[in-house]
Amino acid sequence: MLSHLNDATLYLHQGQLVQCLNAVDAELKASSSHNIRIWDGIFRCHAISAACSQEDVHEARRHIAAVEQQLEENIPLDEAYFRGVLYWSAHVAGDHVGAVSRCENALALADAKGAPYFQAVCRIGTAMALFEAGHRERGLRLLDDGLQMGREIDNPLLQWIGGLFQSHMAYTRGNSTAGDVALENAMQLGRDHSLAHFFCWPRRIIARLIDRALERGYSTDYARFLIKTHAFLPGSLPTCSDQWQFEVRIYTFGNARIEHADGRIERVLHSLRVRIGKVITQRNTSLELDFTKVWIDACSFQQLRHLSCNAPDIEAWLAKYYQGHFMDGVENSEIVLGIRRRLHDQAERALREAYLLRVRTGDLVDLSHFEERWEKLFPLLFII
Repeated sequence: MLSHLNDATLYLHQGQLVQCLNAVDAELKASSSHNIRIWDGIFRCHAISAACSQEDVHEARRHIAAVEQQLEENIPLDEAYFRGVLYWSAHVAGDHVGAVSRCENALALADAKGAPYFQAVCRIGTAMALFEAGHRERGLRLLDDGLQMGREIDNPLLQWIGGLFQSHMAYTRGNSTAGDVALENAMQLGRDHSLAHFFCWPRRIIARLIDRALERGYSTDYARFLIKTHAFLPGSLPTCSDQWQFEVRIYTFGNARIEHADGRIERVLHSLRVRIGKVITQRNTSLELDFTKVWIDACSFQQLRHLSCNAPDIEAWLAKYYQGHFMDGVENSEIVLGIRRRLHDQAERALREAYLLRVRTGDLVDLSHFEERWEKLFPLLFII
């Protein structure tokens, strides 16, 4: 049984969640046949964590019910661990009220246990649950406490996940500069130590952070490692980065082209449904793009503008992907011209703000580089 425990624990920390759940099932069968159930609670808590990380609420609830039965039968149990995964399962299920009500109990039991590592784990996990439930100040304080504990015991896992959570909270509050610093540091730390998972793993939030890391160039090999380990896919909305495993990438800013996963490049954009196939889906009488399979720079630009009013974020994206105006060299239909004008104006407004900021700061070298990058595409930008 201890070998199963070692396997399940190792798999959990490696992010090999299916293997973790299989090891748990093997132990539970063995404990049932030998009627030795002393380790069942820890195994089931591992399983609850793994199931939540896969957003499998049903599987998590199955193990929660079994642990609650153990409590009724007075079978020994690490209750601090159970209360820790209990608030997280409520968070993953979207029950923010239930998660908040369970957080204080989890913190009290972790402190009563008195182990600094588990106290820090609980603070970092509850910080995210409370922050997402709207209790932002309390969440930020707990995260700071957890990170401080992680530094005191020099634990890279705590500093890594705390850094990722810190970056998410900074982005959410509109502080992209602080978010980028925290994200870059966390990605480097995770890369250095091959870290892959934490007891409280907000799958969708981590996927968005990975997209940001890919777009900004933060430890991109490690970002791809996390994508592979957790089978992350782009969401239903456009990503900022084109570095996911898309079946098709469509570039429209400049010399329009389509890049397929098999390496084919097509230079003309028309009859999209024929040319890019399954990335267009039909819903009732309308056609929709499946953004888990296709990346389009113009769509990502629009999504970025919708999500962020931060001019440096938009400028950095434009510097990477804006190689010319929308569908240059393609037939000038009224639709194309209208979209081109709209996207041009949106990009110019963002870049004008960036230009005026450089003028105010008086950094002539930076201003020169900026003018060199954008003067041909936006000549009116530099007329004040």
